[in-house]
Amino acid sequence: MSIGFESSSAIADSPPLIYGLDSECRSLCAQYNENLPTRFFVGTQSLESSGNQVHLLEYVEENDSLSKAVFKHKVGEIWHLISPSKQPNQLISCYSSHRNMNKVENHCAIWRIPIDTSVNLDESDDAQMLSDLINIADFNKDGLGADEQLGKVARLKPDEENELILLMETKLVHLDLETKKPVAFISSEGLSKNVNRLTKLSTFSWSPHFNGNVICLVSNNNIYSKDLRSSTTSSWSIPQAHSQTVRDIDFNPNSQFYIASCGDDCEVKFWDIRNTSKPALKMLHHSHWLWSVRYNSFHDHLVLTSSSDGNVNLLRASTIASQPYGHLIEDELDEEDTTIKNMLASKEKQSDGLILKFKDHEDSVYATEWSPNDPWIFASLSYDGRFIINKVPESEKLSILG
Repeated sequence: MSIGFESSSAIADSPPLIYGLDSECRSLCAQYNENLPTRFFVGTQSLESSGNQVHLLEYVEENDSLSKAVFKHKVGEIWHLISPSKQPNQLISCYSSHRNMNKVENHCAIWRIPIDTSVNLDESDDAQMLSDLINIADFNKDGLGADEQLGKVARLKPDEENELILLMETKLVHLDLETKKPVAFISSEGLSKNVNRLTKLSTFSWSPHFNGNVICLVSNNNIYSKDLRSSTTSSWSIPQAHSQTVRDIDFNPNSQFYIASCGDDCEVKFWDIRNTSKPALKMLHHSHWLWSVRYNSFHDHLVLTSSSDGNVNLLRASTIASQPYGHLIEDELDEEDTTIKNMLASKEKQSDGLILKFKDHEDSVYATEWSPNDPWIFASLSYDGRFIINKVPESEKLSILG
């Protein structure tokens, strides 16, 4: 099924909340803490390595404002950030260093956050200080015994978070975080007749399903899966998934059979890995390269995309969602509530497509992230350092809840 340009009927219920950084930015991640408000980390990309920072931004819903803490990341420009949910006082960054005779070298580092993250930022005196992140471990190709440069993406093992995989040029390195040592180098060779030891990888993702044994690799416009228990086996593959380069992929957190991909052809595609001969659903609502696609972990009907056209799109993919619209209320109804159940059953099905286009950015939007503890809040980040909080329209929220 293909869905092209169309006008959205939903409107934003509240103005965006905007925060500006003084440097270019590409990296954004959410910090999970069920006992605290929504938080996001943002990393800068200043060419002056010592001038880079990480901003921890906390959304205060009571007065629709942001509290912040800023940390020095003096080792280089930041490409990717990970906030471990089981170690909320830690942060992982992929960064580029220019220290060795003007030669760029990629690293991945684990940091300790120098404030108490268990309290609200506006209640912490330490949050007001510009402190250095405290280095716990730092990896580069030499320290890992690798023969090629690290990439700019890393992934924690879902749920357990005791393992880390780092992207390299033509392979991945699998690390045990307790020992800080490589477990294995994961080659892309053998996944397909079109993949050899010189095939370059651009990104990858780690499935939250299958006990953490499946990863998804991207090379140019091709997507391949890899079973970590096998040195050669490809569980499934999507050759020429897009007509141009694939920039991002995301697993549906609530359904083991669906993934989303996006790329330079301006499309977002949804795939059923049981039959990858064609996409289960595809949408075209951007006019330039797509950089990010993100499923909502609470309601996988909702998907975010962002693009170099400066827009963030909120999409509806209800036909391939794990649960139908209105299921939360329907599940709670007693058997006697037949009138309400019949009303829900006869309710017109929500169509797939664009819910709302957010046009608050003025530059390429490289990252979007959902709040990990509030299903209706999300953040986006553009290259000019503009960080924006937006919300799912109330009309869409009511449609999902019933």
